[in-house]
Amino acid sequence: MAVTALPVLGAILREMQLSDTTAGRLAVACAAVSDAAIWIVLSCILASTGHAAQNPLRLVLIGSAYVAVMFLIVRPLLAAWLPHMRGADARLATVVVLISASAYASELIGLHYILSGFLAGVAPPRGAAADIGRQLEPTTVVVLMPFFFLMTGLRTDLSTAGADAPVVFAVATEVAVAGKMAGTALPAHMAGLGRREARTLGALAQTKGLMEVVVLAILLENRLIGAAAFSGLLLMALAATVVAKPLTLAALRLRAEGLPRVTRTASGIALRL
Repeated sequence: MAVTALPVLGAILREMQLSDTTAGRLAVACAAVSDAAIWIVLSCILASTGHAAQNPLRLVLIGSAYVAVMFLIVRPLLAAWLPHMRGADARLATVVVLISASAYASELIGLHYILSGFLAGVAPPRGAAADIGRQLEPTTVVVLMPFFFLMTGLRTDLSTAGADAPVVFAVATEVAVAGKMAGTALPAHMAGLGRREARTLGALAQTKGLMEVVVLAILLENRLIGAAAFSGLLLMALAATVVAKPLTLAALRLRAEGLPRVTRTASGIALRL
C-alpha cells in the first residue's frame, strides 16, 4: 500500500504540466525513495521465506557484495564501454546479457530476480540507457506487457474469494489513500510547504500502476498472500491510481496560502483576503 509508481506519476505530471513545480519534483523524489525501500524490504521478506532463510548472515554479506559490484565495477565499465560501441544493436545486446546474468546471479544468492533487473537497469549511463529504453519499449509495451496483464487477470478471481476480496479492497483502499495523503501531505506541510502544494504532493503519491501489480504478483507467486488478498489489493491498486488525478485537480483548485485575491469593483481594485 506504500507503492508509488513512477511511470504513472511521470505521465500525470507531464499531462498536467507539473513536472517543474515544487510538488512535482518532490513527488518524483519521494516515489523513488519509497519504491527503493519497498524492493529492499520485499527482497528481505522473500529471502527469509526461501532457501536462504537458514543463513541470513550469508545473504546479507553476499547480497551487499553483489550490489557493490553492480555499482562500483559494472556501472563504471558500462560508462566506459557503451559510448564507444559501434551500433545500437551491440549496446542493446550488452545490456540484455547484463540483465540476464544479473537475474541469474541474484537467484543464486537468494534475492528475487526483479531486484536484479532494477539494478541492471540503473547500471548503464543515462544517455545510453535512454537509447536502449527506446529500443526495448516497442517489444516490452506492445508484446510482453499485454501477456503480463493477461496472466494477472487470470489470477484474479472474485467469485471464489467470496466476501473476503471486497473487504480487503475496501479496507486497503481506505488505508492506502488516507495513509498516503497523511504520510506525505502532513510532513510536507510541517516542513514548510504550503497547504496547497502539500495536498498536491499527497494526491500525486496515490499512483500505484504497474509497480503495484508486479509486487502483488511476486507475493502471490511465493504464496505470501492468498487469492482473496491478491484480488482485493489489485482492485485497490486500480482505484488508487484512478483517483490520483482527480485528487490532484481538487488540490490545485485550493487558493494559494498567504496570497490575496484581487477583484475588480466599480470603485477600483479591492483586495480580498
